[in-house]
Amino acid sequence: MPKTEDIFRTDATKRFPPPVNDELTEVNDLGLLYHEEKRFDKSLEQFWTGLKRSRELGYREWESIALNNIGMVYQSWGKCDQALKFYHQSLQVAKEIGFLKGESAAYQHLGRIYDLWGQVNKSLQYYELSLKISDKTNDLPNKRTSMLNMAHCYEKLGNYGQCEKILNEVIKIDEVISHPDLATDHAYLERLKVKGL
Repeated sequence: MPKTEDIFRTDATKRFPPPVNDELTEVNDLGLLYHEEKRFDKSLEQFWTGLKRSRELGYREWESIALNNIGMVYQSWGKCDQALKFYHQSLQVAKEIGFLKGESAAYQHLGRIYDLWGQVNKSLQYYELSLKISDKTNDLPNKRTSMLNMAHCYEKLGNYGQCEKILNEVIKIDEVISHPDLATDHAYLERLKVKGL
């Protein structure tokens, strides 16, 4: 599992990674671990602790991260309306402080919610916003995620040509960053080519 500092990395002009705070890093990483283990009650407890402490310390970047992660837990429980509220709060904080990585993460999560609700065009809009930020910050891993999500949307919309175009770009990024899903993305592209015939 990636560490917080690997997940939230951006250009040197931003105050990020978040202000170094061992307590907040530990709480966040533990929450992510519990989430990965599907121990959502424990995960939520850690993220609430992180939210409270980040507000006490005035670390708004960490506040944005905690809000986003709380939303992620509610989404995992299938409580998408509740998740949506936390994603919007995370986005608001990120925008207020110019925290581009947090803004991008919130857009990704919002896109997933609308995709779950079958609102593919709205989902696509959020992924495109995330992609713009990734381009601006030269964040290739997040660009890959945004584009892969966009490809899935275009496939759902039946626009196989656009999906194929995006997947070719995803594969180029996979090769540059040595992404472990390179073979999976190649297989997806080949499956799509057959489907699009």
